[in-house]
Parts: sequence; C-alpha cells; structure tokens
Amino acid sequence: MNVKVNKKIGCGAYGSIYKTTIDGETAITKLEEYDGDLSFKSQYMRQIEFAELANKYPNNFLTLISSGIIENYCGPIKKTVKRNKPNKNKKRNKECSDIKTIIMTKKNDKKYCVLSYKPVLNYTLDDVFYDLNQKEYYNMLRSIIITIDIMRNAGYKHNDIHLNNIMSNGSKWYLIDYGLISNDKYPKNNYDKEAATKTDILSLLWCTIEDNVYNYITGNNIYVDYGKFLQKCKKIIKKESLENYLPETNNKYLLNRSIIMVITLLRFELYMKILNIDREENPELFTEQRYDIKPMLYIIKHSADDNYKKIIKYLDNYC
Repeated sequence: MNVKVNKKIGCGAYGSIYKTTIDGETAITKLEEYDGDLSFKSQYMRQIEFAELANKYPNNFLTLISSGIIENYCGPIKKTVKRNKPNKNKKRNKECSDIKTIIMTKKNDKKYCVLSYKPVLNYTLDDVFYDLNQKEYYNMLRSIIITIDIMRNAGYKHNDIHLNNIMSNGSKWYLIDYGLISNDKYPKNNYDKEAATKTDILSLLWCTIEDNVYNYITGNNIYVDYGKFLQKCKKIIKKESLENYLPETNNKYLLNRSIIMVITLLRFELYMKILNIDREENPELFTEQRYDIKPMLYIIKHSADDNYKKIIKYLDNYC
C-alpha cells in the first residue's frame, strides 16, 4: 500500500486524519499507533468490523476503501498538546481551537494502523460552527441523528461525538472517527464500561450548546465540583417546575446530562451563576441563543426513546 500524505485535516487523542493519496486514489486516512492487538478489544479491529455496516450506508458513513499496518513511517506526528482559551470573537479558527498541536516530521520504528475512507471531506463542524444559520444547523443535527439511529439499531454506539468528529464535503454531513465505537458483541475493553452510560444523541446536542462555556472552563483551568453543581441544577429544575422537559429514563447519566442542558437552554443566567462566571468579566459568553430552542428541548425530551424516528420527523420542520 503506497500512502502519500498531502495535508493534515484533523487530530484527536488516538490518531490523526490526513488527506492522502492511496495507490493513486485520493482519500482521507486515519493514522494511529498500532498496539499489537488484533482482537475486537482493539480500536483498529473494531473499525474494520464496523465498516461492514458503514459501507452499506455511503450517504451516512465514510466508506472504508483500504486498511493495513505500516512501519518506519516518516511524516507529521503529534509532539505536544496544549489547551487554549476560547476565542472572544466567537469566530472559530485554528488559534482558538480546543487543542493546539505542534507538528514535527520524524522517522520512527513504530507500527501504525492505516484506515482510508471516502468521500474526501473538506472541513469540520468546528471550522464553520458559528457560520451556520438555523436551517443549516438543524439540517446538520438531523443528518447526524439519522446516522446515530442507524448505528443504534445495529447495536453500535459512537462514544466520541464532538465538533471535530463531524465533517462535511460541502453537501452532506458525516460522523467520522469510529475508533471508540462499542457493541455488546465485542469483548470488553477499558473504555467500554465508561461508554456504557453515555448517549450519542445527547453528546451531539451537548457539544453544540455547551461548547463555548466548556472551553472557557477548561481553558482557564477552573475547578467545578460536579456533584454540587448537579445538585444545584436539580433544585432549579424542581423549583422552576421544568420536569416535563426531561426524558423518562432510569439512566442516571442521561438524566443528569438532560437536567444540565435544560437549565442551559431555559435558565442560562442561573446556570452561569452556579458556575460563578460573571457577565461583566465575560460578556462574550453571555450571548443570545442563535437558534429556536424548541427542537433542542424536543431532542432532550425524547433522547431515551427506543428509536429516533420521531425526532427526525420533528426536525423536518426546521430543515
């Protein structure tokens, strides 16, 4: 397999994404260090197995066109990672990214997993997030929720949804990076226990309404006692009689995440007060919600449903 790296287009905790030429064909390629494990506990083997489902839905998933193990790789690798503060102008660019990566070129004797996909994608949601109008935003949400629903109906969870793992080719949105997917048929690895409580649909909504405040907290190394914070949110839910916005579920993680998002959407001033974030000191964080919040609240309310067909149909009115 002849791999030529043309351009780096993204990175994460476990690997990097490049625009490449594979045996003369343009593709996007994920490169991650190989740990020697070829069981279905490994990210590499799970991604190959998942491709059997993904390749059936080329309008929703990236199509795996080649995979393999290479060694003596010479090219860009991640050297250091550092968090930055969010951009006060609310305009996303490389300088205000969650992570800043310093790249160096180095030859090494490690082995790497290579997974190449089509179509070639041009930009992440992180690149254009503040440029989306309401119709474009809800069209993106609807597209990714359809993808999540396909995965869920087949027993899969993505477990790593964030702004840099949603990409577009200019006409369609794709959920990328299947390295942390889980399925009950796989033998359990260290990450699966944590992933078992998570819900992809709320992770999607969370990263699009919580992202700027989260960046501020992490970028400024602000300590938040999550237990106390959650208890205060629960008191507001009860005092303000907002229980009807919550899903009917016994999943504590899903319910707690829903409580925080309902407070964020409906009682933002109280939410920021709990976090001790001052409006005068951080006016860029206190902005009006750019989109109609009814669909967001609807998604939260129905996030525990057996399938998401009702949510998808509801979003049709906003796309």
